[in-house]
Amino acid sequence: MNTKPTLLAVDSRTEVLDKVKSTLSGESINLLTSTGYDSALDLLSSHEVHLVLTDIFAGSHKLKDFLNNARQRNPDLSITLMTDQSNPHEIATLLEKEGFDYLEKPFSPLSLKSVVRRAIQRYQLHRHNSELQKLVSLYQVSETVDSTILEHELQDQILELALKFSGADIATVYLWDSRTNSFSLAACRDSSNSFHSQLTHPSSGPTVVYLRPQIISVPDEIARAYPLTKKAKIASLISFPLLVKDKVIGFLYLARYVPRECFTTDDIQPLSILAAKAAIWLETSRLYQHLELAYLDTIKALANAVEARDVYTRGHTERVCYIAEALAHQLGWDLQQMNQIKMGSILHDIGKIGVPDRILNKPNSLTTDEFEVMKKHPQMGAKMLEGINFLEPALPYILYHHERFDGKGYPFGLKGEDIPLEGRLMAVVDTFDAITSDRPYRKNRGFTTAIQELREHSGTQFDPAMADALIELWAHGEIDKLKLDVKPLSAATQKVHIHPDD
Repeated sequence: MNTKPTLLAVDSRTEVLDKVKSTLSGESINLLTSTGYDSALDLLSSHEVHLVLTDIFAGSHKLKDFLNNARQRNPDLSITLMTDQSNPHEIATLLEKEGFDYLEKPFSPLSLKSVVRRAIQRYQLHRHNSELQKLVSLYQVSETVDSTILEHELQDQILELALKFSGADIATVYLWDSRTNSFSLAACRDSSNSFHSQLTHPSSGPTVVYLRPQIISVPDEIARAYPLTKKAKIASLISFPLLVKDKVIGFLYLARYVPRECFTTDDIQPLSILAAKAAIWLETSRLYQHLELAYLDTIKALANAVEARDVYTRGHTERVCYIAEALAHQLGWDLQQMNQIKMGSILHDIGKIGVPDRILNKPNSLTTDEFEVMKKHPQMGAKMLEGINFLEPALPYILYHHERFDGKGYPFGLKGEDIPLEGRLMAVVDTFDAITSDRPYRKNRGFTTAIQELREHSGTQFDPAMADALIELWAHGEIDKLKLDVKPLSAATQKVHIHPDD
């Protein structure tokens, strides 16, 4: 967020609110306080509130009404509950069903700051999702137009059609370049549909701009202002503006060389239709490609939000993505699957944004209750992406990467081929990286140990086909250790420390 987020703290005891004020005085937030739900709702009505930190008092029914009202005012609101009661099972349920975080009282300044920073991060992710859904609407509209290919490929197709229907010797497209604040040559094809490498054209684009289709007589001084080769001279030229909502985004030029016949007015109408469609295709193609970049930036931001909380998992996403793509290629996955695996790899652990820091970064084994909270992260991740059609291909990677081939995994306990293919692949890759990288609870155990684990647990923890394919990749040296950026230690010198999330 560009501006400071606003936090509303609600507690019946003024001494608690005073502690919140003093603790957060140095944080980059705006702070509002209230001693009751009714006055808190008044503040929500008169202020834009992003975060709520509220005690559980005056009965759970009244709390529910307050939270429902708060969410109606701001669906992206990040809510943290303060409670004197320590009930891990209840907290796990709240995390799973409502997406709340919690803070135990009495709290330390450090724990309060940590939970508020996490709330800010959670709110920002909700906002990212909202913005992404708006982008998805634009993407769905763009799918109805035949312009979802790369812009330079689309330009080639436009010029090919123009040459075919115009009888021109050469066709060129100039597009507006915001970097140079001018129209620049974007593409040029001759009648053999090959690129003209020996073109002369003005560096600032066309010197004469026509806002309607125009047949241009070409004396020498004008000919020099338009594309021509060193070996040929233009005899006749048509200029078509590429208009989108009365905005000129570029120009299409068609030329015939001497001694060819000049264009006539009969040539204008059919080619004007092509120029009109070309303008829409080019503009849609640009929007589509900007949209794809926005998607990638957003999912990378989501993944980075998880890795930023844990120094030990930094680089995990990049390594998993590299190994997963190599394994999928080894297994002969098609182009669509290969495109989707990058998205799935980046987002497979996104649900960990909902796991408290004290669990995510715990330097030793998790308790049973803590592990139950950790086990919710696949479902939390899937819920975060709910309703975003573009990201649906990532869901199998998120939901099923902790399922086991023998049915003893989580969250659903699926077995064998009931586990989607994507989940079976990610389970192998994720475990391989977990073993060969440092974690809070142990040092990395090395590549030799990782391969040994794949062999020993093939058919139980892992799909045998997936495990065998990764072992084969490693044996043939087709995975670059440098890209994994880890320093394997000798397995013999390691103290084996199994963490529940491995």
